[in-house]
Amino acid sequence: MPEAKRMVLNVRALRERAMVSAPELASSLGVSATIIYKLEMGKGNPRLSSVLRIALELGVLLNTHPRDVLRELIPPETLGAVDDIYTRSKNLLGEPRSYKGSYRAKRRFLQQAAAADEVERDTNEISLVRLQELFAKTFLTRTNLADLTGISSRRLGDLFDLNSSNTGSLALWTFLRLVAALAPARESTVEETMFYVLEDELGRLDQLYEERRQDPPGGR
Repeated sequence: MPEAKRMVLNVRALRERAMVSAPELASSLGVSATIIYKLEMGKGNPRLSSVLRIALELGVLLNTHPRDVLRELIPPETLGAVDDIYTRSKNLLGEPRSYKGSYRAKRRFLQQAAAADEVERDTNEISLVRLQELFAKTFLTRTNLADLTGISSRRLGDLFDLNSSNTGSLALWTFLRLVAALAPARESTVEETMFYVLEDELGRLDQLYEERRQDPPGGR
């Protein structure tokens, strides 16, 4: 089972470029400065939703689109922490297998994913539709995915249940492990797959970014 890695994020470098202090950034995010300091020291395992909020806030301060901030916020060494999962998944997907047995369940996932586009979500929820689609299009079972990522089969069931309201608590490390395991199905890198999976979320951030630019808080 993969052990938890230090989630190194380039928060400090981006924050300093934006010329704001850790307490100021924390205040704008509605969190304590301690949380920002911990992230800058590579401590803890932030929620994916929190990382996206940071990308948005820094994007507004830097006058840069959140998706571009996210590319800098999550550095290569953090993405590299899941290289082993990517390699093992690529080897597994390269083996000749039969799709028989999992097709029915995965067809249900695809049907659910298609219907989920119409569902409005809270800002703290993360859409996993594209991740679910990638899983559904492979022969991997939930057990395979659990073995590759070290995420329990029960937790995977919760994440792949489109009616679940628990996706907002998805940790960045959990997300990156899933992306690494499913990236070979797209024949693309972990980073490329991450942005593919987050396309809907990044679209929402782009809208918020434009709104914030037009009406900056405090006249900034």
